[in-house]
Amino acid sequence: MTVVHRLLVDQRATGYYSLGTSFISATHASPSASLGSAGIQSTTTDLLRWDQALYANQLLTPASLEEMFTPVLNGYGYGWQSRKSLGRARVDHSGSHAGFSTYIVRFTRDRLTVIVLSNSDRASGSGTGSNLARIAFGEAYIMPTLPLRDRLYDAVIGLGVDATLEQIREIRRATPTLPMDEALLDVGYDLIEAARLAEAVAILEYNISLHPKSAYSYDGLGDAALARGDIALAKRQFETSLKIDPTNRYAIDALKRMSR
Repeated sequence: MTVVHRLLVDQRATGYYSLGTSFISATHASPSASLGSAGIQSTTTDLLRWDQALYANQLLTPASLEEMFTPVLNGYGYGWQSRKSLGRARVDHSGSHAGFSTYIVRFTRDRLTVIVLSNSDRASGSGTGSNLARIAFGEAYIMPTLPLRDRLYDAVIGLGVDATLEQIREIRRATPTLPMDEALLDVGYDLIEAARLAEAVAILEYNISLHPKSAYSYDGLGDAALARGDIALAKRQFETSLKIDPTNRYAIDALKRMSR
């Protein structure tokens, strides 16, 4: 694993964004700017103490707890989602922010709580938490695998874009129904982020050959052209995107910026 350090603070977890299996530390923003949604720093140990205090009615009365967990709108109580899974009542919530993915689920009748705090943008806090709960209950679970997006990005960097495109063709021959549009689009944008513009263009153009109506792939080609300073080409790509999807806000805003 390659780690690029931007701003690391001793004794504090740093969020990371991914490019394939390499990680880049996220630009730090003060949590005070996100009170409520992302303004608290904690640990699994402290969250477990808070969880146990809820069970012991040390923080709220039983009536207030019941009100907090009772769905009011779209399955939500006060800050919690209430639903059933694995045949059991549960309350939970997930979150993500600046390279972090988090999740807490409480099976209150079973007195089982799972807390996941991850500092990777690609980690699924809720997916990990749900599978850990399945393990605890003796249910079937799914082990995590490296996403296709990351495998393809690593292939481009390690083998080159031509060899990677041949791998993609082999994958499509073996599993012709496998959805590729989103993975290829993501790889294209990851390559733009890494300033690998020629490879990004090759991947996005291949995606368009498979999915001619992929407006977002034309957005990617527009962004790659902008990164090279080719304003005229970028404009044509965003205009093509809008012909496919006239409501595409991203392309609309890009063209507005270029017309200033």
